[in-house]
Amino acid sequence: MLEIVMIQFRLRLKEQGIRLAGLLAVWILLGHFLCRAVSTILMNGTVRTMDGPRTLWSFTPEQVQIWQVWACSTLGCIMVYFLVKALPLRMGKGMFICAAGRLEKMEYMKWQLLLKTAGSFLLLCAVTALSAGTLFLGGGTARNLIQLTLWLFLLLNINLRIGSGDEGRPLVDDKGYMIYAKEEEINNVYWFCFLLIQIIVFYGLPFYYFFREGTLISMHLPEILIWLCILLSDGALTAYCLPGILKKAASYEKVYRQVPVHAWEESGE
Repeated sequence: MLEIVMIQFRLRLKEQGIRLAGLLAVWILLGHFLCRAVSTILMNGTVRTMDGPRTLWSFTPEQVQIWQVWACSTLGCIMVYFLVKALPLRMGKGMFICAAGRLEKMEYMKWQLLLKTAGSFLLLCAVTALSAGTLFLGGGTARNLIQLTLWLFLLLNINLRIGSGDEGRPLVDDKGYMIYAKEEEINNVYWFCFLLIQIIVFYGLPFYYFFREGTLISMHLPEILIWLCILLSDGALTAYCLPGILKKAASYEKVYRQVPVHAWEESGE
C-alpha cells in the first residue's frame, strides 16, 4: 500500500511541480528576509535625538533568536497551508477503479496523511533551521520537545483539511449553510483555535521569563506536567477527528462528484 501511495504522491508532485517549487523558493527567500529584518530591527533600538543617543528598546541575542524562530515557524506554517492546497487529502481515482475495500481505502488515506505530515514537518524544520540558524528556542530539552510536538500537531491539523484544494460546489443545507462533518468542524475551527492559543502561550512564556529572571530558564516539573496534559488533549482530539475525516476524504461522491463552480454559478442556483 505504501508503494501505491508513493506512486500517487510522485504523480501529484509532477503535476504541481512548478507551483510547489515556486512556493518553496518564496518560502526560503521570505524566511531569510524575515530573519534579517527581525535581527536588524531588534538589535538597533538606539536612535539619535537632539539630546544625544536614546535607546528605545534593547534585546539580547537570545531574545532575538526567539523572535526569529517564532517568525520563521509562523511563516512556515502559512506556506505549508498553501502547499497542502496543491496536494489535498483525497483518495486517488485509481483506488476506485480497482474496487478497493473499506480497509484498503482507510490504510491508503492513513499512509497519505502520514507522508504529507512527515514531509511538511521536515520541510518546516529544514527551512526554519536554514533561515533562523536554529530550530529551538532554548531553555532545555523539555521545551524543545514540546515545541516540536506543537509543530507536529499544527501541521497534522492543516493536512487534515479536506476541502483546502476542492474546486467544486460546496455541500449546503436548505438554508444555504455549508455542510461539514462534525469531525471537520472540530478540526477546522475548535482544535485549530486551541492550537493557536497553545502556540501563543508557548512562545510568550520565554519573554515572561526574560523579564522576571533575565534569562530563559529550563521548565520546572509542574510546567512540564501541564504541557503534557495539553498535548495529551491534542492527541485525544486527533484520535477523535481522524477516522471521520479520512472516511470522508476516501469518498468518491464527497470529493470527486462535485458540480464545477462555473457550472453552478451559470445555473443560477
